[in-house]
Amino acid sequence: MENMFQKYEIGKDIFGTSKILRRYIDRQMPCEELTGGQGRILGLIVMRAQEGQPLYQRDIESEFHIRGSSVTSILQNMERKGFITRQSSQRDARLKRLLPTEEGVRVHELVRARITEAENGMMEVITEDEVMVLKRVLEKLRTFAAENKEGGRCTC
Repeated sequence: MENMFQKYEIGKDIFGTSKILRRYIDRQMPCEELTGGQGRILGLIVMRAQEGQPLYQRDIESEFHIRGSSVTSILQNMERKGFITRQSSQRDARLKRLLPTEEGVRVHELVRARITEAENGMMEVITEDEVMVLKRVLEKLRTFAAENKEGGRCTC
């Protein structure tokens, strides 16, 4: 007889939880034009601009573990909505520095408040010890996935 540990589908559980949390965060957004993920990216763009530090698409890919094509789509959408602009780098014209617009900064302030509220709510239902365990487990899973990039392709 298999025990629960052997039957547990960790990927399914993580994927489902991620989707539920993403929808929860998206519902907290101050405007329908911005998702929680876009709000986090906008936050990074605003923060780096305020610090005077350049930020490029590859930085977002790395920071949020998102593929280039997905980041391209997100940034184009945010640019079309007037939240960000792209400025050619003086060192390399192929690089486009990401900068917030005034509207982007205004929306970021609303988003930051909503995300903080949402995260505080989530933190109320778990203990500090549980947070530490969660962080360790997620890091182990990220490391495992990063070290085991090769996988089989569907042959059906």
